[in-house]
Amino acid sequence: MPLIQLRHYHRKSNRFEHPLLDGAKPVTDVELAYLHSTKSVEEVLLALRSCLRHLVGRFIANWPASEPYVDDMVSEGLVAFTRLIREGVESETLMFKASQRAQEAIEVYLNKAVAMTAPSLTTQKRLLRARKDVNYPTHNTDLSTVEKVAVDETFKDEIFDANSLIEARDDLDAALLSTVYWGKTEKEMAELFGVTQATVSRRKRRLYETYLKLTR
Repeated sequence: MPLIQLRHYHRKSNRFEHPLLDGAKPVTDVELAYLHSTKSVEEVLLALRSCLRHLVGRFIANWPASEPYVDDMVSEGLVAFTRLIREGVESETLMFKASQRAQEAIEVYLNKAVAMTAPSLTTQKRLLRARKDVNYPTHNTDLSTVEKVAVDETFKDEIFDANSLIEARDDLDAALLSTVYWGKTEKEMAELFGVTQATVSRRKRRLYETYLKLTR
């Protein structure tokens, strides 16, 4: 079975809800280039959310089994955006490169961290015509065993330095900031701490906004 990899013919994008993408509005290449040259990193990231929403929607539309990992795909995309902006990419190519980087990051996550595979496109279409379910086997892997991808060590250190400065208000905050729990879904975290999934979503959003302020 081939790896999960978006191609030009995977055009369909499913709608989905995610707290970090609430209020995201489409921007043109020109508008994004202007923001990149005049505004803060945070404002550029906010503008790129629409691009990420469309991208993640394409994964969901073409590989439905990826839907439980929406939270992780959004996180991977936002981190990829942040890294790219901090590298000093040219404003005129930001939209294209941001989409490309986020796609690559999400594919690495799905194929290595989750070990998701899928039948060939031809087989998928044949099964759908026969009204049969398409099998998408997955294997959740401890992220510590995943083959390491080249990471800018300076950037990685900055992420952990920023995390260490964020004040945890309670055990849930502390868990969301701890690498021990990275990779768990919001539903799993909610069950673990006896709160609603909406509470976990709100906490993650607040912590992420705090992180952005510390990394401007």
